[in-house]
Amino acid sequence: MHLKTQRTFHELRVNDIAILNTYSIVAHDQGCTLFVSNLERIKGHFDVPEIPMKQVVVSPNKDAVYILSITGIVYVFDASGQKQKEISVPMMGVKRIGVSNDGLVMLDGRHVFYFDLNTESTEPTVFERVPALDVGFTMGTFVLMCASKIFLLKESDMEVVEAFELDCDLQKLCVLHSEEKMFVSNENNLKLFSFTGVQDEFTIPFKISNLDINDTDSRLYVYGEMSEGKLNIAFLEEMDGKYQLSQ
Repeated sequence: MHLKTQRTFHELRVNDIAILNTYSIVAHDQGCTLFVSNLERIKGHFDVPEIPMKQVVVSPNKDAVYILSITGIVYVFDASGQKQKEISVPMMGVKRIGVSNDGLVMLDGRHVFYFDLNTESTEPTVFERVPALDVGFTMGTFVLMCASKIFLLKESDMEVVEAFELDCDLQKLCVLHSEEKMFVSNENNLKLFSFTGVQDEFTIPFKISNLDINDTDSRLYVYGEMSEGKLNIAFLEEMDGKYQLSQ
C-alpha cells in the first residue's frame, strides 16, 4: 500500500471531512467548504459563521448536512446547500453529533441528547448517561463509542441493547449505514468491527484524524493529521466482499 494522495490547505486547519456523493465537505477553522472530486477544487462555501466548525455529518439518506460549530450550534442544510435551521441545547461542550433520518444525537462526554427531527420541538430528550466520545448510525441503531467500549442504542426507545469491549483505546468511529459494521481507529491502527466482533485490522502509514465512508462505492476515506498545511489521505476499498488497502 502506498499513500494515495495528499492535499494542501495552506492556512486552513481541517477539523472534519464528510462525503456527499461526489463531493467532500470540509469543516475547518474558518467555516465549512464544499469540494469537488476528492478535495481538488472548491465548489462553494456553506452559510455558517467564519469560526471553527468541529464536525460535519451527512444523513443516511443523503438529504441533509449537519455542521457542528465550536459554539455548540448545529447548522442544518439540505442536499442543495440551502440552510434549513439551527439546533442548539443550553449546555457547554458539545463534542460530537450523529444523525439518523429521523433524529439527531449530541454528546457532551457525559450524556446522550436526542432531538426528534420530525417535530418542531427544540427541546432534546436526555437519555443514557454514557461517556461517549463519538456516535454513528446504522439500520435503526445508534452506535456510541467510548474509550474502549461500543454501545448500541435502538433509536425507537434509545435504550442500550448491547455492549462490546475492545482491547484498545478507541479514538475515531465510522459506521456503515447499510450494514451492521463499523471502523474504529487508534493512532494508526484501524479495525473493521461487526456486531459479532473484530473482522479485520489494518495499519495506516500515518496517525488517523478522521474517517468517512462513501456509501456509493463503499470506499473508506482515511485522513491523517495536518502537517505543514498538508493533509494525508489513504483509502480502503471493498473487493470481493473484503476491504483492502488501495495499491
